[in-house]
Amino acid sequence: MGGPVTINTGGGASVGGDVQAARDFIGRDQFNIAVHLNGVDDAARAVQAISQVLGRGDLESESVRSSLLGVMEELRRTHATIVKAISPLRRIKDDVKTFADDFGKVYNDFRDFYDTSDLWEERTHCHRVRLIRRQLEKHVPTPSTPEWDQLLYNLNALSNADIDVIEYYYEPFLRRFNDVMVKIDQHVSDGEIEQAITLKRVFLGELAGQYDGIKNMLRLMTDTIADIETSLV
Repeated sequence: MGGPVTINTGGGASVGGDVQAARDFIGRDQFNIAVHLNGVDDAARAVQAISQVLGRGDLESESVRSSLLGVMEELRRTHATIVKAISPLRRIKDDVKTFADDFGKVYNDFRDFYDTSDLWEERTHCHRVRLIRRQLEKHVPTPSTPEWDQLLYNLNALSNADIDVIEYYYEPFLRRFNDVMVKIDQHVSDGEIEQAITLKRVFLGELAGQYDGIKNMLRLMTDTIADIETSLV
């Protein structure tokens, strides 16, 4: 890559070898995905646990299982949307010869996604979660099991906190992600390919562990949905 890379952050600061200003520009605290999705992940694990202990063939279990399928499909939306937004950027190679063309394609797709995305459709709808919770409450066994208690607790927390998760976390995350993408695109337009690559690296570096956790949970959710669907056949 040559000598030290300098990134103009737009605020009079620049980045040398330590890329501190890039981290300041990105604002790592605004990308703390894992903390805000803990409730979603807990609910997903509870759904999986209950779906595995339900009986087969009786109407009550099938009704609960159908409701659990709806819960998991709703929970999956948030994780899938985050992965869909970030994955293409991760696949771009840090090659100064090819980065501009590769990023241009990803950026155009991101613009389509960001400019047309209706977050109210991508979200986990709190009113649907509340309806599902009320239906499930009719099927709680006596005495209740820890799995049921955990599921109802997390569904209650999720339905009440949904506005916080979406409006105070998810939307700001996407806006900040957009800021980073616009900044990388500006570097590319200005021919500052090494700066663009550095900013991309810093951004993805801040997300690395969290992103892997989101992908793992998305995989668990997808597998659970497939298991429940198979059980309903």
